[in-house]
Amino acid sequence: MKNKLGDLNNHLFAALERLSGEDMTAEQIEQEAKRASAIVAVADTIISNADTQLKAAKL
Repeated sequence: MKNKLGDLNNHLFAALERLSGEDMTAEQIEQEAKRASAIVAVADTIISNADTQLKAAKL
């Protein structure tokens, strides 16, 4: 896997930009909000894993 934490940051900002689309219908906003929630849940797990790896490396 070639993804880095910087890539995760890019995905999170892309989700934020999609949510701020002014020409979206209420249905599109709801769909995008659900998608963003899923992205955040996965991101939290990735960040937690990276934190665990960092703590292990420090030991």
